[in-house]
Amino acid sequence: MLDRIIEDTKSEAYISGIIVAEGYSLYGVKVGMSPEAIKLYLGEPIKEGKEADGEGDLWEIDYDCGDYTLSFFAAGEDSATLSAYLSKKE
Repeated sequence: MLDRIIEDTKSEAYISGIIVAEGYSLYGVKVGMSPEAIKLYLGEPIKEGKEADGEGDLWEIDYDCGDYTLSFFAAGEDSATLSAYLSKKE
């Protein structure tokens, strides 16, 4: 499917990130774990708190992963994570 989308655009394309939902794992951490459980596994994040103004009301925790940033999102600080986003740094 992705090959068809890229082919149909008739321009250069690249993947700059991947979003995963509950049940998927990135860097050994499964989406659905609490932020506290993730911190026990990955250590202290580089950023933690409410998303930046205008982006939403989710709790976000970010980790530096070399050329990528790994972000987990939850409804609140004590809630299970809903999704994760692995994005290439600019």
